[in-house]
Amino acid sequence: MCNFDELKKRALTIEIGMQNAGLGSVLALKHFSEKTALPAVVFVFVCIFTASILTQVWGRK
Repeated sequence: MCNFDELKKRALTIEIGMQNAGLGSVLALKHFSEKTALPAVVFVFVCIFTASILTQVWGRK
């Protein structure tokens, strides 16, 4: 759609996912209880873990 090269697409994939996870946890903490925010906070760590795996896989190609 924007004709980005492969490296920019990969960087945006990771960056947008991390921002969404972080924003979700902040909004959940602000508007709901800590128990309600727990899934969003866990998702932040899942994003960090999967992003590190993706960078390793993409680095080999």
